[in-house]
Amino acid sequence: MGIQLLSEQNAQNWGVEGVMIYAVEPDSPAERAGLKGVNRNRFGEIEAGDVITKINGKEVKNNNDLFLALEKFNPGDKIDIGFKREDKAMKTSLTLASSVK
Repeated sequence: MGIQLLSEQNAQNWGVEGVMIYAVEPDSPAERAGLKGVNRNRFGEIEAGDVITKINGKEVKNNNDLFLALEKFNPGDKIDIGFKREDKAMKTSLTLASSVK
């Protein structure tokens, strides 16, 4: 997918329900799908990244749920992702790529 996840401890501290994206790799399937990671705005305030809540309709509550959901797929498979951005439910899809570079 091309994402780095916020640690579960930090996610719990923020009250996240799902998996927060910490960073999105350049030119990755996640970037092409429009997913966003944690950011600082022009005032220096931290803005939350997108929070993945579903993979192909299956609920994702934590990092482990995400890993278990993704291990069922192969590079080249298209998946649907449900996520929240600023408390707004959104959807996107992407085609998985190999994690080996």
